[in-house]
Amino acid sequence: MTPIGEHVFPGWHRALGHDRALFARLPLAGRLPLRLLLNFDARTVYGAFDYVLASARKPTQEGVPNGAA
Repeated sequence: MTPIGEHVFPGWHRALGHDRALFARLPLAGRLPLRLLLNFDARTVYGAFDYVLASARKPTQEGVPNGAA
């Protein structure tokens, strides 16, 4: 598993602070809390929301393409 939050959240956080059109697309109820959170470092804000990207490969069976049964 590879954590990807450190690659996603800082950019998202920065974009919300700089792009008014992106910020305006958010639901009204979420804008005030997010505006307040923009004053903090992205790692502090999104640390609890980190997620992982997991991938797996199904073993292939001889004579069956892509492991499909």
